[in-house]
Amino acid sequence: MRVQGSVAITILLCLSACHDSARDLPKLWVFYGGETDPFCLELQNDSSGRFYGGGYVKNNPLRWSYHPAERHLNLTFSNLTQSDYAVLKDGLARGRFVAFDSARSTASYKVDPTKPEFDLFGWIVVPAAAIEGWQRPFAEKGCPPLRGRGGA
Repeated sequence: MRVQGSVAITILLCLSACHDSARDLPKLWVFYGGETDPFCLELQNDSSGRFYGGGYVKNNPLRWSYHPAERHLNLTFSNLTQSDYAVLKDGLARGRFVAFDSARSTASYKVDPTKPEFDLFGWIVVPAAAIEGWQRPFAEKGCPPLRGRGGA
């Protein structure tokens, strides 16, 4: 009986830690622009997500999950084109993310809490809070959810 109680407490602690870690994951990821138009990815609490700006709106909606023990953010895209698949496969070959399941259209990204950023279709996205002041006007052009948030 004592072992079962310990196992139950351990599972509850793990579930609590997993929930806290997923809750702490930034929900708005932004590319402020440069060689291409700015865009962003917003992750909703219901595990859905959507792109704004750039050429990625066609991939809406998407699904996401976060595995805190591995620090993996999994994104399952809709409507991927052959070009999208080629970019994702190239990114995987270059080590820009950790896995790509082409049958499920799911890419797995390692999110380092000390430097949260990841390569999304060849562009580095960062949490909205990491956008610098001079980048913000450019980023807001392609990211309507960023307009409603306070300073960087």
